[in-house]
Amino acid sequence: MTSVQNKPALKLFILLIAGIILGRCFIIPPLFLFSILILSTIFVFITFAKQFRRLFALCVIFYFIIAGDLLLQTRVSSFPRNHIRQYVDLPEAVAIEGIIDSPVDVREKAIKFVVRLDSVWVAYMPRAVCGKILITLYDLHASLKYGDHIVAKGMLASPS
Repeated sequence: MTSVQNKPALKLFILLIAGIILGRCFIIPPLFLFSILILSTIFVFITFAKQFRRLFALCVIFYFIIAGDLLLQTRVSSFPRNHIRQYVDLPEAVAIEGIIDSPVDVREKAIKFVVRLDSVWVAYMPRAVCGKILITLYDLHASLKYGDHIVAKGMLASPS
C-alpha cells in the first residue's frame, strides 16, 4: 500500500473535504469566506516567494479548507432559507398562496400558469416562502388571469 506522503494532490483533496465537512458544521457568510480566500491566496504567494516553508504549508492548508467551505456554501445556499424548494416532493399535500405571475395558458386538458408565492401551508401551519412554481390545473372551467390572487392545494413535485 502506497503512503499519502507521495501523493500531494490527495493531501489537498483531503483538505478540501475537511473544508466541506467544517462548512456543514459552521455557517460562515460566503462573502467573508471569499475575502479570507483572497487573503490566503496572497499569503500563499508571499510565503512561497520568501521561502518560508512552514508558513507556506500552513497557508496552503488554510487555503484549501476555506476553499472547501466556500465550495459548499456556493452549492447549498444559492436559494434563500425560505425558498419553496424545501417543500417540494413532500409526501403530503400542501396549500400555496400567491399571485399569478404569467399569462394563463389554457390547453386542451389543463390550464398552466406560474405563481409567485407568498406562503405555503404544511400540516395546517402557514409559512412565509418565496419563489415561483408552475401550476397545472385540470379544472378547465376556472377563469383565471395574470395578477389574480390564488390559493391552491395539492402535491408539490419536482419537474420531471
